[in-house]
Amino acid sequence: MPYCVNCGVKLKNDPKACPLCGTAVIIPNQPTQPSDCGGFPTRRENAEREFDRDLWIKLITVVTAAPALLTVAIDYLVGNGIDWSLYILYALALVWVWCVSPFLFKRNRFTLWLVIDTLSLILFMFMVERTSKTGNWALPLATPIALAVSAIVFTLANTFRRKIVRQLQKPALLFLLLAMLSLTIELTVDLFRAGIYRPGWSILVAIPLIAFAVILLILQRRQWIVEEIRHWFRI
Repeated sequence: MPYCVNCGVKLKNDPKACPLCGTAVIIPNQPTQPSDCGGFPTRRENAEREFDRDLWIKLITVVTAAPALLTVAIDYLVGNGIDWSLYILYALALVWVWCVSPFLFKRNRFTLWLVIDTLSLILFMFMVERTSKTGNWALPLATPIALAVSAIVFTLANTFRRKIVRQLQKPALLFLLLAMLSLTIELTVDLFRAGIYRPGWSILVAIPLIAFAVILLILQRRQWIVEEIRHWFRI
């Protein structure tokens, strides 16, 4: 007759636990049944490996630093100093920032990542302007266009992430923003070159984009058309 290993009370009828103290009863000569909880798993689970941010940053650093050092060495040995290799250094530095900035933070902070990338792009253009000595174009020409593109990316990302727009409203918003971008580019270029805005090619681009956006917004109000489109494209 078995006894409880904890309190010593006699056990009857092969109980699974001691009726007095509740301690689990294990009889060596009796085959055990697999437990519903605890113990070892019956099958192997494929655990998802977490993305190694540090390894990625080191990899990008090596990939960009190696050609940068090689380019500077060739430019210095072949030429009379460091000249054309500066442009490659600026470009590789920009690539490094763009590849590393999304993984500098533990949380996915899209806004901060976009600000860093935009500022690095503007700094890149200023460095190219200063090195090439081709006049003052980075601030009046390149910077407004870069800021406009960044604003469009920010608007699209936050609108889609917060689900403010739905279905056909998404491409409609994209068309409207592209129309605004074309107008902004021509405005910036005209002011930079002639100091006066003369609408031209941007109007030809903006009109069909706005027309497509209006058509999509109208179609969005007809739910049966939306369902047909989703069925055609298996969305």
